[in-house]
Amino acid sequence: MEVKVFETSGRRVLDDAAILAVRMWRYRPALIGGTAIPSEILVPVRFIIRDPS
Repeated sequence: MEVKVFETSGRRVLDDAAILAVRMWRYRPALIGGTAIPSEILVPVRFIIRDPS
């Protein structure tokens, strides 16, 4: 599975965290006649930075 950032957050650490998270997800491929077919999916990943206080 190839994972790429489509649009950067502007922060490399957040882009890297999104890639790491998505790589841990598991997908079931689309099937035609029982055979997996190539596909692409665009998944938005939103980060909310909260003030720890």
